[in-house]
Amino acid sequence: MTRSVRAAIAVAALGWVAPRVVVAEEVLADCAVWPNISASVTVIDCHGEIDGELPEGLLENLPELTHVDLSEAGLLGTLPSQVSALSALTYLDMSGNKLSGSIPTSLGTLENLEYIDLNDNQLTGEIPVELENLVKLEILDLSENLFTGEIPEQLASLPNLSLLKLNDNYLTGCVDDAFLDVCQSYFGDFHYETAEDGVRCYFFSKVCGDRDAIPSCRSNETCTHAPTSFPTFAPTLQPTLAPSPTAQPSAPTFAPTMAPTYAPTTLNAGHALEPHLVLALVILGGLRALAS
Repeated sequence: MTRSVRAAIAVAALGWVAPRVVVAEEVLADCAVWPNISASVTVIDCHGEIDGELPEGLLENLPELTHVDLSEAGLLGTLPSQVSALSALTYLDMSGNKLSGSIPTSLGTLENLEYIDLNDNQLTGEIPVELENLVKLEILDLSENLFTGEIPEQLASLPNLSLLKLNDNYLTGCVDDAFLDVCQSYFGDFHYETAEDGVRCYFFSKVCGDRDAIPSCRSNETCTHAPTSFPTFAPTLQPTLAPSPTAQPSAPTFAPTMAPTYAPTTLNAGHALEPHLVLALVILGGLRALAS
């Protein structure tokens, strides 16, 4: 393993940031020169510079190429099978693109590979068991894709593996006991701690219950729900609040208090007594009292 890759892995272990390896050799950093690439180029570093499909024949006839960084480059299309012709390749980073399709099984023939990062793409299909042939592999990040099927137990036997990220896919089944023996941290429905130099493993799935954890096969449980179609993401609408069904009482209205009106005393219906007549009746009543 080269000193530069060791340094990059150490940085990644501290901050979980994909390492960028700088190699003082013949570097292709101007992607506009494709397909006129020198056969002696050892590094392709076109991070964030493509926005489309890989130029046809880009990775052909490059026997000295050891390092490919096409991360966040706006890549479309599928992972080119011609990668398998890069026999000297040790570092492959195509993360943060929109690659689709499956991983070519021929990737398992690149026995010098030490680093693979295909995180955050739209890759589908099953994880090829042929990756077990990558005996020098130290970091394998296939997280945040659309992979289905079970985790190949053969990956647990990779002798130099230090980081395995398979989380945020649509993987099913259970995690083989072989991983429980090699993973320093097993992120699932159980948590195991082994040797300090063990593998950091991430196994969360988007289709399992219990906090999306793929269960250990030791628990005799499996994650069996496989999606019939992948979700489409629509913008989240903010809910509108309906008025409360209980109407609020309205403020009372006050009518002005009317002063009482007094009708004059009536002797019979419809006739009112004049004031002088009332006085006369009082005097007459007094005289009668004196006479008696």
